[in-house]
Amino acid sequence: MGFMENRTPAMKLSRRRFVTAAAAFAGGLLVSATVPFMPKAGAAGTDAKVTAWVSIGTDESVTILVGASEMGQGILSGLPQILAEELMVDWKRVKTAEAPAAAVYNNPIFGAQLTGGSTSVRGYFDVMLLAGATARVMLIKAAAAKMGEPESICAAAHGIVTAAGTGKSMTYGQAAADAALLPAPSNPPLLSKTRGYIMVGKSVARPDLPDKVNGKAKFGLDVRVPDMLYAAIKHCPALGGTLAGTPPVPAGALLVVPLGNAVAVVANDTWAAISAARHLSASWNPPASRASVDSASLAAQAANLMASGAAANAETSGDTAAGLASAAKIVDATYSVPFLPHACMEPLNCTVSVTAASCDIWAPTQAPGSVLATAAAMTGLAPSAINVHSMLMGGGLGR
Repeated sequence: MGFMENRTPAMKLSRRRFVTAAAAFAGGLLVSATVPFMPKAGAAGTDAKVTAWVSIGTDESVTILVGASEMGQGILSGLPQILAEELMVDWKRVKTAEAPAAAVYNNPIFGAQLTGGSTSVRGYFDVMLLAGATARVMLIKAAAAKMGEPESICAAAHGIVTAAGTGKSMTYGQAAADAALLPAPSNPPLLSKTRGYIMVGKSVARPDLPDKVNGKAKFGLDVRVPDMLYAAIKHCPALGGTLAGTPPVPAGALLVVPLGNAVAVVANDTWAAISAARHLSASWNPPASRASVDSASLAAQAANLMASGAAANAETSGDTAAGLASAAKIVDATYSVPFLPHACMEPLNCTVSVTAASCDIWAPTQAPGSVLATAAAMTGLAPSAINVHSMLMGGGLGR
């Protein structure tokens, strides 16, 4: 779980402040320093940012930002593929990156920058089509002006704008800087609506896989900054329980921080923190219902909720009653799974670096917007001073 203590005179992190941070972030690492581990998500400095979604380099590379979080489901290729459909660019030119925390990257289904419930493609599909069409129109307009030809005779294909009948053409990389200065069109035409899809639905190479295979991919636990401290969490063994009292600091640790239903142990390295937490002698106040909670009681509670109609509906679509009434055959079945822990391959974690003027957060998170809002409330910094670096996630369950 992570908060970062800054050891420079610019800002002192009090024990009280760390406790507040730790309780809010509920995860894995306590770190220090001010040097970013990696740049903000987005294109390189030599790229022209045509829109919030698209940056184009002079080398003709196209960087597409993704508002959803990559957690193994392939969204770093799925969503850019939709945008590239309207941008009219070859997939081999496409690079992808996680978008920073900002409202423009919200999932319309949630009204927030949130990944979950298999909603990313459904939520972002029209958004990405429109983003691709917007960038395409801006690039055509810029290229037409540079070539001195009317926009009406210009069209884009394979990342090149061609003026029909003139022999003139211009690449996206040549037009991108000028296109970035243009206002975005309000209602760009969607080519896919008239000619159908030429890229969506096709198998493409996932741009995130090579680095995952060769070990270069950076997950949350790979973050390292100077002067880091580390925290490991010891949780109450029963849901609803609380920490009875703050244990003494064990050998090899620097600090013990109570977290209500858990306790964090801070040390100079990962192994020391994990070892100290494992051997920490903590006393807990178990919940009163602990003795009566078992698999049988949970199954009975679920059955009662379904029978009474009080069970939660994850999603409703169509008219179920009408469908059942007209069905030739009805299958009535109940499916159940045991009460299991959600456990990611990568332990939950977060790394935070705070100074008096800025806050950098590296987190494998499904909700970067919420991370930004939480950090702003905790630090008192303006959202513009907070950078959320969305890291690759080592699995989704339990996050």
